[in-house]
Amino acid sequence: MKNKLLLTGFLLTAGSFSIYADDPCVSSQAPGYCSSRIVDSSVNEARETTDRAMALPNRLSENDFNAINNPSHLMNHGTAYLEGWTAQQYAWGGATIPLPIDNMKLGVFIRRPVSDRHPIFNTFINPALIGTAAAVSDDTARIKYNTNAVPYMTQLGMLNTGAPARGLGNVDAFLGMSLGQSLNIGLRVGYMSASKKDTDNTATGTTFQRNESAIQEPSVGLGVQIKNLGPGYLDVAGSFSLPSAKWDAATATNTYSAKNKFAYMANVLVRYVTPIGQNKLIVAAVADFYNIPMEMTDSNAAGSQKRISTANYTSFSIDAAFWQTITDTKLKVIYSTGFGYLTQGYALKTDAVSGTGGPDTLTTSVDSQYRATHAYIPLGVAIEHQTLETLKTRFGVRKNVFAPKTTETTAGGTVTKESSSQFAVDEELMVALGLGWTPAAKVNIDLAMNANAFKLDSFFTAISARYHY
Repeated sequence: MKNKLLLTGFLLTAGSFSIYADDPCVSSQAPGYCSSRIVDSSVNEARETTDRAMALPNRLSENDFNAINNPSHLMNHGTAYLEGWTAQQYAWGGATIPLPIDNMKLGVFIRRPVSDRHPIFNTFINPALIGTAAAVSDDTARIKYNTNAVPYMTQLGMLNTGAPARGLGNVDAFLGMSLGQSLNIGLRVGYMSASKKDTDNTATGTTFQRNESAIQEPSVGLGVQIKNLGPGYLDVAGSFSLPSAKWDAATATNTYSAKNKFAYMANVLVRYVTPIGQNKLIVAAVADFYNIPMEMTDSNAAGSQKRISTANYTSFSIDAAFWQTITDTKLKVIYSTGFGYLTQGYALKTDAVSGTGGPDTLTTSVDSQYRATHAYIPLGVAIEHQTLETLKTRFGVRKNVFAPKTTETTAGGTVTKESSSQFAVDEELMVALGLGWTPAAKVNIDLAMNANAFKLDSFFTAISARYHY
């Protein structure tokens, strides 16, 4: 077991430390909509290969990775896990470690991919331009000083673009404890960090001579699992983090910076799992919140100007999955549905602007704000079949069958409203499949593939190795 852990650690630390999205957002809609599409993972969820192979969010499954969202589940599993993505040079994983004390466990996971609901994927991506009314569907539109766009995280090299970045990546440490037969409690402490620096002292004009960026986020999560509560068990978990991002850049004549003031992110999960004969029903409610005020400054020989733009996000979803076991055919069928709602906004107010001069001086008519809302009803069906003694076949589809969206952009006193009620091909159809192989006792090799059926260039593949103990 020790050698397995050492090998896992070597493979995880050998690569770069960029932050990766789970799954990469390829929606044709505005960035704010990517986070609610199809699988609908919350900020604190991590999907492993069996979830991916059936197009399910982790909260609608029972497996090792329930511990990411609710660390008390650390007590229910012993695992060493390593996952790699074929389209990118990326691997992540970790292990749980039993302590000499019978009722306690530790766990460490490294380089966990981050849900695309996370602020680092959204804070710098703003469909509303300062001083210009941009189409909501314009993915390239984002917060602007006036002429110089604040780069979003893909440009900064923090995400899965292959650009080199330094830092810890994403690290989570867990402690779980059992208090009697009916109660598990758990603690997660996490830290995410990455940075990048580019210099070109010979650059002229609007080309940056210096371009530095960094993100970091300490986080903490608490969870409780109450067993034997009625016919099933109850999960209650919450997390809180302090994300921060900083960007500093300079041309030959101008300097620019963006950094967040006090920012926070929170996540809450309540879930109930109950057996129904040989079947089971999972009902889960999850909510995400964040508020990110960004302070932006530009300066040159003529002076400087400072402004504050605030980004906020709230989402809520309640969903359920019924796991039906058909013993005679060695088949499990999973039916899932639910309802979700999110609202996302950005605002820059005149009273948040101070100073005069600078390369991009704003006028007094600078009020600008953007607000988007999105409701959605997903439907999904998945199967898992024991095809051979050591081989399982998995398949799943999931689609938002109803997804009304509204947006309102205010820029320079002009209000632009857009709305849509999308059905059919306007909302992606997620198709997933996979294989699960058990080459030896307590060892699983799993393959998962998924894609948007309406956009096959979004094909995604992952493979994992897992040891149970």
